[in-house]
Amino acid sequence: MTDATQPVLRISKWTETFERAESRKLKQLTWIAMPVGFSSTGYQAMLEEFEDRAPAIYGAWCALCAYAATCHVRGTLGNSRGIPLKISHLARVTGFPESVFVDLVAWASRTDIGWLEHAPAAEVSRGLAEQQEKHSEFTSSGESPDEAPAVQGNPPSTRPNVTEQDITEQDKTKTRRSIVWTAAGFEFRESVRLLARDMSDMQARGKLRGLDRDTIWRMAWVATDIDRAGFLDALSRIRENQIEKHKNYLGTVMVRMCQAAGESWDAIKHEVPAAPPPPAKPAPQPAEAC
Repeated sequence: MTDATQPVLRISKWTETFERAESRKLKQLTWIAMPVGFSSTGYQAMLEEFEDRAPAIYGAWCALCAYAATCHVRGTLGNSRGIPLKISHLARVTGFPESVFVDLVAWASRTDIGWLEHAPAAEVSRGLAEQQEKHSEFTSSGESPDEAPAVQGNPPSTRPNVTEQDITEQDKTKTRRSIVWTAAGFEFRESVRLLARDMSDMQARGKLRGLDRDTIWRMAWVATDIDRAGFLDALSRIRENQIEKHKNYLGTVMVRMCQAAGESWDAIKHEVPAAPPPPAKPAPQPAEAC
């Protein structure tokens, strides 16, 4: 089965374990809360069962949790249509061997371990609808779910603190993404750079036909800001040869992504800062005299 009626794997007790009061107010996560203890029954069972491979399995588990935080329903390993993510997709995105994820998923989803569980398709669909409704509420009210107060004992928000004292009253009703982007922190810029690099690598392998370097950079920036998980899903479909017209397809993805966020792709792409210049090629070394 490959449709949205198939149960989707999700991290057990995601909200209680990996989120805090502050993170629940954020539209997009750039961090998760990880337990610091090593005495849990599950962790000890992993050490005993996998022995020398336990570090690889635990590393894949941490990567899986981090990626689950970017999914459309946090902690649930499904795409924007509620279809389960393939293990090959998880391996490709995280850079871990597929075989490690195969063993991790088989072990973690056992009833005696319970780190992973199957979410019924109806629950996933309901979660997607709730996420969309919550996003619409924020968009219509002008409130930003990215604005969260600092809470003692929790990680601070990584979103930039932007002041707009020089903006007119008329401008204050608009989202000033160009200002936010100019002040974007290192972690955000690095995420954009990595996504743009991956897209450039795909282009070098014959994918993403028709896209120039500036367009790739703009898509990477806007997707990282609005819906990185959905955009990665779109790239995955291109990699798996499900799409023929890459440029038109990604253009449609960007238009719909921006519309869902109450933005216009045609307008917003021009506010993206210019792409950094490509790395300079090393100068050729003079040949040594005989």
